[in-house]
Amino acid sequence: MAMAALSLKGTGIGATVWRETTRNDLQMNRKLVENSDIHNERGRTLDPLPNFMETVVSHGNKDALRYMRQVRVVVAKLHQTWRELNDEIRTMNRVRASYERMLDHTRKDLVINRESSFVRDTRAQREKVHDSADDMIFAERVHLTNVKKSMEDHLKRVQERITELDEAREFVNICIKERSQVLELINGSLFAVRSGRVDASGKRSSSPAPPATPSAAPLSAMTIEAERAIQFAAEVRQRSMQERKPAKSNLAEAEKLVSAARRAVNDGLAGKVAETVKLNEQLTYGIAENRHAINRAQRWYDTSERAFGAAEGPESTYLLQTREKLERPILRTFQKHPGNQLPEAQLMIQARDNLRRSLDNTVRSVESMWLTQQSLIENAREKSGAADADSSAVRLRRRKANHRWVVSAPQLARVDTL
Repeated sequence: MAMAALSLKGTGIGATVWRETTRNDLQMNRKLVENSDIHNERGRTLDPLPNFMETVVSHGNKDALRYMRQVRVVVAKLHQTWRELNDEIRTMNRVRASYERMLDHTRKDLVINRESSFVRDTRAQREKVHDSADDMIFAERVHLTNVKKSMEDHLKRVQERITELDEAREFVNICIKERSQVLELINGSLFAVRSGRVDASGKRSSSPAPPATPSAAPLSAMTIEAERAIQFAAEVRQRSMQERKPAKSNLAEAEKLVSAARRAVNDGLAGKVAETVKLNEQLTYGIAENRHAINRAQRWYDTSERAFGAAEGPESTYLLQTREKLERPILRTFQKHPGNQLPEAQLMIQARDNLRRSLDNTVRSVESMWLTQQSLIENAREKSGAADADSSAVRLRRRKANHRWVVSAPQLARVDTL
């Protein structure tokens, strides 16, 4: 019995399975405690702190604000591009207005040119001989037609540039609206950003400098569309500037050409009026001389007619006096000797014939002078009418030279066909 008790003391009383179960539970507990301690240590390092939500929210707000500030820089760049486009459109509209004004004046000058030709066509047929004034009017029409076509071409190109600028401005405006959607909770004033007082991160700078524009990326502050809009606006502005650079010189050259042609035509018509008036004065003097010559010839005719009547003598021999007869006593006594003959009868007949021829010549001369006088009077009347027509053309051109009048539709249609 004692031996049995000793052996039981060394091996334990409980069952082995029972003890192993307990030992296993204890070992598992130790491992769990160790793992828990290790997890706690790791948690102290890796697990979020109680203010993790506030930290995440703060970082998220910072990222959002940084993105918004970057977008604000992009929007500022887009606004600057929009203003540049708007200024360029305003400038191009002034250029277009200048071209339209010049084109309108050129069309009116063409109307004046045609009306000048119509007024000169009212002259008599004798006065319609082609002269230098006609050449000047034709040359003016050619110059005005060339200037009109040139202004139309320039105006067409300027209108195309304005259309491109308007499309670029609309494109930029769409990008501004799309980019400005995230700027509702941020300061909308872009002056500080544009002047460089605030950079894209929101910090104020002591040395103002323009902020750097973010690089383009599909999901960045500077999208591909925004970058394309800025580049397209720059290209359109460059083309527009190249188009309006020569506008001032083109307008000045066209105005110089038109003014020179207008001045040449006015001076030519004025010179033609002066020349016509001078010829008309000479015709008036010629008419007076002709009339004076007719009066002298008429007086000579009357004198010759009285002399012819005296040379013919009386109608009856009973009216002859003794001293007028060919058989007067002195002649009868003189002719008693042979060969004593006087040619009184032949001389009187010859004198009468000469007077008759003189009268006929005087009549023909008077008739010729009367016909010449009528021709001179007609010529003077036509010269006066031609001078009035040319003077009317000059007054018409000077009256309408300020272009403050409206062109009618038929006149405009005739001008546009040139």
